[in-house]
Amino acid sequence: MMTCCSFFVAAVTLAQPTAADSPHDPLRQAAAFLHQGETRQAIRLCTQELQIDAQNAAFWHVRGQAYLREGNAALALSDLALAVAFAPENAWHWADRAQAQSALSRWDAAEADLSRALAL
Repeated sequence: MMTCCSFFVAAVTLAQPTAADSPHDPLRQAAAFLHQGETRQAIRLCTQELQIDAQNAAFWHVRGQAYLREGNAALALSDLALAVAFAPENAWHWADRAQAQSALSRWDAAEADLSRALAL
């Protein structure tokens, strides 16, 4: 079964599925690292890119997904909240934030985020 995170990663990396194949597109490269299970590499790359553009929702999203995969739901929630703030029209950001809320047993917040994702 495909989760929201894995669907987003698959969609982003469809054209270039490996990090080595996408050296000039940092977002695709970060998503490829995440897809390959190289969460530390994804986090490192996203952090570098966020130092250049701190309002880039896509990098906040991928880094949040990486933290979630590492089991750090608190950091994931922080990053995913910024992804939602910078791109509130993106349903994937809301859905993944719901996943982080759920990992922290914040059931009402998770339900609200998921409802928002479904409404978009």
